[in-house]
Amino acid sequence: SESDENRRKILKARRMATGAALSAALFLGAIGNWLVVLLYDVRYEKAGPLLVMIVLAHLPMLITASYASLAMAAGHSRRFALIVILDAAIRVSILLLATSNFGVVGAALAPFPAVLLHYPFLIALTRRYRGWDPVHDIGYFSLAALCAVGVLWLNWDAIRPVLENLSLLAG
Repeated sequence: SESDENRRKILKARRMATGAALSAALFLGAIGNWLVVLLYDVRYEKAGPLLVMIVLAHLPMLITASYASLAMAAGHSRRFALIVILDAAIRVSILLLATSNFGVVGAALAPFPAVLLHYPFLIALTRRYRGWDPVHDIGYFSLAALCAVGVLWLNWDAIRPVLENLSLLAG
């Protein structure tokens, strides 16, 4: 928050970093199942769809990853520690709940709701430092959702049986 010029540079760098991270993750998601089939034998065929789901579940985290470090950069290590502890508590709680109800598929998908539950706390912290960029978040969340649909479409034949088994577990 030293100057508006500094803030613009940081936001631009953050947008570029988020774009690069999302691009790499979406590429991995798009080829994940194929890559597992190529590199491993049939015993590991179920790892392909899980890899795709893990990548997609982590997309929101890539978008919000740099927010928590604002408190540390401002010299407020206690606030940083609190936000990290809260994040860990949410992640572990969701992971335990998802795994106990849906097994390994629940574990693969658990990061998605955990990040969404943590997001309001993260934004409350970030706004103190004038670091929240809603244009960044809305834009990249929208782009990630659209691309995730494409990744799911590309991998649907591999993912569908995993999700069908999941509905049997839930029912």
